[in-house]
Amino acid sequence: MSSSASELGTCPFCGSAITAGAILVEYKVENETRVFAECYECEEPVQPQ
Repeated sequence: MSSSASELGTCPFCGSAITAGAILVEYKVENETRVFAECYECEEPVQPQ
């Protein structure tokens, strides 16, 4: 598995890469999957961009 396959996106605050291992909550809204994950740089829960 490549690292890009496990990357969810970037932190909206600092731009750091957010990986699948950082997922805190995953949920669906109107058939769309959304996640909150921990940004290891900011040490905050974020919604990856």
